[in-house]
Amino acid sequence: MNKNKLTTKTKIAVWWLIVIGVVLTIWHLAASFMSLIYSLDAGPVDEKEINLVFVLLLGSIFYILSGISLSRKSKRAWAVAVTILSIITICSMGIYLYISDYAYYSRIPCIKIPIILLLGFFIYLTPLILVILDRKNYFEMVRQLELSKKEIG
Repeated sequence: MNKNKLTTKTKIAVWWLIVIGVVLTIWHLAASFMSLIYSLDAGPVDEKEINLVFVLLLGSIFYILSGISLSRKSKRAWAVAVTILSIITICSMGIYLYISDYAYYSRIPCIKIPIILLLGFFIYLTPLILVILDRKNYFEMVRQLELSKKEIG
């Protein structure tokens, strides 16, 4: 067994971060363009909405970067990825709660608030949980990789 390969949980987390990050980036770009088109047709859009979409877009880009960071196979990359994922999860969940609260008090019937919140928790918490649960195996793989580099060099 080659100890230099990523473990299964980490592979799933990296795949999840990159694929879902690209999907979220496209989704948030489409939302920002739609709000731009809407503002040209119906007048200016509330600045809070633009800021929320921008923060979510920035978060999805950092989501991709944390997946790439995990695949670099170092302890520092793991720490960076977990830090980024924690910050993104907290900020995104706050934004989703704000949006659901706004939709509830505005009496917008088309938004299914519990579904949006559950989907948000599922999207953002899944890779963070996988990475944290696989910490010991990831660090062992990094240690084996460092030992093999020392033996070669």
